[in-house]
Amino acid sequence: MKKYIFILFFLPILSFCQTVRVDYVENRIVSKERLEKTPEFARAEVLKKKYFSLINSNGVSMYSFVSRDKVDTLKTETHEVDLEDTKQITQSIYKITSDQSEDFYYKDFADNSIIFRMFNGGTNFDGRDKLINWNWIITNETQKMNGFTCKKAISNSYGTQFIAWYAEEISISDGPQKYSGLPGLILHVSSPFYEWNANNIEITKAITTIEKPREINKTYTFLEIRDILIRKPMPVSGTTTKIEGNSTTTTTTTVIRD
Repeated sequence: MKKYIFILFFLPILSFCQTVRVDYVENRIVSKERLEKTPEFARAEVLKKKYFSLINSNGVSMYSFVSRDKVDTLKTETHEVDLEDTKQITQSIYKITSDQSEDFYYKDFADNSIIFRMFNGGTNFDGRDKLINWNWIITNETQKMNGFTCKKAISNSYGTQFIAWYAEEISISDGPQKYSGLPGLILHVSSPFYEWNANNIEITKAITTIEKPREINKTYTFLEIRDILIRKPMPVSGTTTKIEGNSTTTTTTTVIRD
């Protein structure tokens, strides 16, 4: 009598679907000390949130800007003092170098490439590069996120530590912004200055056509952008004095870097 052995395979969620859509929230990580040094009106800018959407289908994905919290980026305070023969005017101007870019990251996994637009250091950059090899180290730590059991992974790339939590059940090697390379969808990733959190996940069987962005003539790699930012001067703050008739105006400009 022949015996038959039946092996059951427990397939990940992606085996039964073709499109994954994820909403992410980007938060800036700000130390208590830095926040206390920031003028009170500008703290909302420093802590503002930005919202993005990731669509992954048929071997490509697009991570694109949706909206941002609205805050003021310019404030002027004026004080006048009348003396016997002169008037002294003191102005304090606070400028925030707020980003105006609508960032996106288009990943082609078969081609191992990424096309992107990013805002950094007051400049918009259009880029093309290979997908980053993060050299993730997967740990045994787990926790529940968005109803999925996630594993923790650590990367010590570019002299900085990155921490990611990914769901093996959603077996696409993708995540927010430029992050990828794990055996599952990244639901959370953090650097020393920013963090990204998934707050909504939709999985469907339909294939979604994702349009490839039109590339411009001049593009940069991630390393080229880093080199440009290292050499770029910081936003200028300073004080000027202007005398007109019997009025003396002293203006102090403080630039708060986004």
